[in-house]
Formats: sequence, structure tokens, C-alpha cells
Amino acid sequence: MGTGHYNFYQNLLMLVVCCCLFSYVSVRAYNLSMTCDESLSVLIVEGNPVSESTANHHILNTYLMKLSSAFFGDSEWAFRLPNVVMFLLYLLACFQLLKTSENTWLTGLGASLLLFNPFVLDFFSLARGYGISLGFMMASVYFLLAGERRTYSFWPFMKDFFLALAFATLALFANLGMINYFIACLAIFSLYYLMLALNHPGFTWKNHVVFSGVVLIAFIPLILAINRLLFLKNINELYFGAKSLNDTLLSLIVSSFTNVMDVNYIRYFIFGLLLLGVFFILVKRIFDGPLFKTTLLLALLILGSLLEHYLFDALYPLQRTAIYFIPLFALFIYFLATHFIHYLPGKLQYYAAIAVCCIFAIPLLLNFGEKLNLKYTYAWKYDAHTKDVAKIIEEITHESTQKDGKYSISNNWTFMPALNYYIRSRKLNFELANREENHTGADFLYLYTNEYDPSGYKVLATYPDIGTSLYQKVEDGQK
Repeated sequence: MGTGHYNFYQNLLMLVVCCCLFSYVSVRAYNLSMTCDESLSVLIVEGNPVSESTANHHILNTYLMKLSSAFFGDSEWAFRLPNVVMFLLYLLACFQLLKTSENTWLTGLGASLLLFNPFVLDFFSLARGYGISLGFMMASVYFLLAGERRTYSFWPFMKDFFLALAFATLALFANLGMINYFIACLAIFSLYYLMLALNHPGFTWKNHVVFSGVVLIAFIPLILAINRLLFLKNINELYFGAKSLNDTLLSLIVSSFTNVMDVNYIRYFIFGLLLLGVFFILVKRIFDGPLFKTTLLLALLILGSLLEHYLFDALYPLQRTAIYFIPLFALFIYFLATHFIHYLPGKLQYYAAIAVCCIFAIPLLLNFGEKLNLKYTYAWKYDAHTKDVAKIIEEITHESTQKDGKYSISNNWTFMPALNYYIRSRKLNFELANREENHTGADFLYLYTNEYDPSGYKVLATYPDIGTSLYQKVEDGQK
């Protein structure tokens, strides 16, 4: 009875946390300025054939953006809605993975690791494929970790196998960077099937045929994804990446934390945890269950990145393209702590859970509090005020015309995609922005402050947080 009440209040607290985070993500999706890459995705939705041939085309995300736009219009919120909805799936998967714990402190540890990384949350508020892929990946991970070799029978195994692969396939088409996860998921289930077949003499040839059929079907999305990646590689679209796995790790650390006093300290800490996890698995002979599967999954993902680099000269994942490592490593820490504490005697388990939770949760929550905002994302902070700029120039030029009927705005090239999104979506009386570096003569300038001498222009707005300014041309006779 007591345990039931204990779990009820623990799960209720988790539910409240999830609702608050979903509200935060939703408000950001409504309020954030459109970013550069999102704006390029909108071009694909609008039917631009050149944009569709780029790596910016996250296939499932693009089609969901089209669907959402058909119902709700071309606002930022409408384009981002699929990722916001997918955050519900991510939360549900995390909730299901954590709710079985009978230790509130360990649940708090898992929740802080999985739910309070600001870099991860960024992508559920944006119209990119990363948030969608994370939601589907976590659903896939739930089924990947669901059963154990000792208790599995054929059909429960196949159910988990099919659902894990189905969600992995959706994650793959939301973000082709998930290809290593898809392959690792397929490899782990194949390994487990082999062990099941050896340990269960009752498995028939029909069982083997069913399993083999699902594996063959799984090769269809895999081949399609490989063909797409080879096409992008041939047109030099796969240029965003790191030169080493060390750079991958450093990029995730810097992206996730506001004030990183010593990046190497965190990097060594992560290496130490991985080595501790492998050592613990070998000593305790834990060759089944969530900790083993999560560790094996991380190892296969790292191995996949190495093979791609040395066999195909591919770059290592970087920042957002490596984002799937964050929740997977979070699960690794959670399961390692859970197993480690389980072997401690008596009340020491309780105090150890408190200590481990505080060691991880306090800095993570403080970091989340520092990065809490409704204005910008880490990857595209420079677009924090593009929406504000659009509002200002819209108010100034409303129902006004120039001699040629259209105003012009000159800008640093990084602002071009988002500015053009607002020019089109708000039907502003402006020529589309372009990449030209000659800023002379435009009616408005939106540039990094001190990037260009704006003589003959007056300052309309300055944004110190990103170092930009908006200017308007001063006509003869004006001050």
C-alpha cells in the first residue's frame, strides 16, 4: 500500500514536470523568431526544387510541415507544430522508462538528465527534423529496452522488435543522421534473437522465417537512406561535421552548458563514467537488461561513426547532428547509477541515491535556469531578433510605397533566409533580401553593429545580445 502511494506521488510529480516543460516548449515555438535553417525548410514546403536537393530537406519534417501549414497557415507556430507534438512522445517515452523506479531520487536523476538539457529542448520548438527524430528514437529505445533474454518468448520479442524498428525508421526519415541508431537497433535485436534461438530449442523454422522477413523489410528504409546520403555526398551537401570524435563530444558539452569553466574536466568526467560502466558490467557480468543494452548501443553508435569516417571519409557528427548522444548517454548514467546503488547495503542505498541525484541534478537545473529564455536558440542565436526587425519595418512601411513600388533591405547574409520568410509570410512591400555585400542605397540595413559604416542612415533598433542594428536610410531634408 505504501509503495503504491509512493509511486503515485512520484509519478504525479513527473507528470507536473512534463506539463511545465511542454508548456515551455510550446510557448517558445510560438514566440521564437524564425531561424535560418527553418526558413530554408519553408522554401522546400513552398516547392523550391533547389532547396529540396539539399541536406536541409529533413524528409519527414518537411512533409509534416506541409500538412500543418495546410491546416494552420504559414506562421512560425504552424510550421513548428509537428516538433512540439513530438515532444509529447519524447516525454511519454521518458516517463515510461523512469516510472518503474521505486526510488524518487533516482527518478529525479533520470528526469534531470533526460528533460533539462536546454540544447535538446531547443529542437522541439523548431521546424527541423531533430526534435521529431528524438521523439521517435526515444519511443524506439523504450521497446529496445523492454524485454530481457531470460523472460522473452518469441512473439513478445517480435512485438518489441517490430515497434522499435518502426519508430527507428520514422526517426531515420526525420533526420538521416539517425542511420547509425537504426543499424545499431537492428544489430542488437539480431544479437538477442540469436541468443534466444540458442536458449529456446522450441523455436521453429517458422519463427526464423518471420524474424528474417522483418529484417529484410528493415533493409528497405536503410537502403533508401543510404542512397539519399550518397546523393547528398556527391553534391557536397554533407559539409557540416567534426574532424574527430573528440570534437563531437566538445561540441555537445559547449552546446549544452551556459558557462563551461573547464570543458576538459567535463570531458574526462564523461570518459570516466563510460569506463566505469564497462568495468562494472564486466565485473558484475551484467550481459542483459537496460544498462547492458544502453552501453552496447552507445558503443555501436561510436563504432558506426568511426567506420563511416574511415571507409567513406565522412565527417563525425557535430552539435545538432550528434544530439541523439545526449539522451542515450543520460539513460546510460541513469541505469549505471540504478545498478550501482542496487548493490549497496541497506540505508546506504537511500543516501547514495540522494548524493548521485544532487551531483548531477543541481548543476543541470542551474544550467537550465540560466539558459531559460523565449527569445533565442543556441544554434541560431543570431536570428533572435529577426522577427522584431520584420515588425519594425512592417510598421514603418505599412501602406507606403516607394517610386518603384517596393522597399529594399540590405543585410548580412546570415539573416537573409529568415528575413525573406517574413517578407513573404507577412506580404511586406519589400524586394527579397539577397547575399550582396554592397549595402549602398538600400532603404533599410540589418547588419552586425560596426560591420558597415551606416553614414546616411539612422538607427531604428540595436540588439546588444547578438550585436546587431537596424538602420533606415535618411532621405534628403530629414534628420
